[in-house]
Amino acid sequence: MLKPDRKFISSFLRYLAIFLLLVILLFPLLIMIFTAIKSQGEIVISTQLLPQRPTFENFFNILKMKRFRRYFINSLFVSLATTFLSLVIGCLAAYSLSSFRYPGRQLFSRFILVTYMFPRILLIIPFFLLLNKYRLIDSYWSLIISYTTFSLPFCVWMLKGFFDNLPKELEDAAIIDGCTRLKVLTAIIIPISAPAIMATGAFAFMLAWNDFLYALTFINSDSLRTLSVGLNTLLAQYYFDYGLLLSASIIMIIPVLILFLCIQKMIVGALSAGAVKG
Repeated sequence: MLKPDRKFISSFLRYLAIFLLLVILLFPLLIMIFTAIKSQGEIVISTQLLPQRPTFENFFNILKMKRFRRYFINSLFVSLATTFLSLVIGCLAAYSLSSFRYPGRQLFSRFILVTYMFPRILLIIPFFLLLNKYRLIDSYWSLIISYTTFSLPFCVWMLKGFFDNLPKELEDAAIIDGCTRLKVLTAIIIPISAPAIMATGAFAFMLAWNDFLYALTFINSDSLRTLSVGLNTLLAQYYFDYGLLLSASIIMIIPVLILFLCIQKMIVGALSAGAVKG
């Protein structure tokens, strides 16, 4: 009688567990996609998962709405601005913590990590009072500043871990050749660290793109609302258009999905490099 191969059984169970986990994680997404390509009548009447007559009418209708296009542009602008500020300030701070030696450097580095772990919801009232004092409520700046505050610690921590692994001989040679510290950062460190910077920027972009609470609290004007809050306004009081809402949700997922698919290898490399000394 043949004995079962333990290695084969172990591999089979591992892949089976991964498959079941993927099914559990992707099932809600599949429901959302299948529902979005159904007509409103089929959504209300039919109980089948797969659409009988697939249609992209919901996507066309949501893209025709000027409010939706405005919400999308607002989210894109705020997310890109947050990513830009987070990376610019994060690169400068991470380079300082990685290359300079000054009192309190290690303490400040640990403090950044604690700041990143701080619950965001606890700061919403202090943020509101501070932004209201400087008349920044109901403006793009209220979101950009608050989002940058939360994405910056992560950017600094990740980039510092990557900068620590770069060979110091490159920096020393550039300084001997007459380069300033800023020139070393912009001409040598940043080009070499481009994959890590792009991967870190992707997380900053996703944080700003997906936020709902701060955008709901700080923005009052409909013309300044972001996509996450704007989707809530698509809900009618007595009539709920599931197809319209789910198609809008899918469109909201697409930019982040494309971004991560394009730089997934950079994300894995950056996380691995940053985890060595970070």
